[in-house]
This record gives sequence, C-alpha cells and structure tokens, in this order.
Amino acid sequence: MILARLELGLSYQQIAQSLGRPSADAARVAVSRALLRLAREMAHG
Repeated sequence: MILARLELGLSYQQIAQSLGRPSADAARVAVSRALLRLAREMAHG
C-alpha cells in the first residue's frame, strides 16, 4: 500500500479497487496505518 501510494502515485480509490478495500476512505486509513507501522519498525531497527 505504501509503495502504491507514494512510489506509484495511485489514488486511494485505485488502491481500494486493487486491494479489495470497500472504499477510498478505507484505503486511506489502511495506508496511514501501514505508514505508522513502518515508522515504528524503523525506529526500533
């Protein structure tokens, strides 16, 4: 999800459709959570 949004520049709607999320808002939340998890992992690594 992070790569799709930041590197590929996909919209949240495109991410939702490609990953089976119910809406663009759901994809936005999922991307935000993935970024938080990544930041936490990088802080510990």
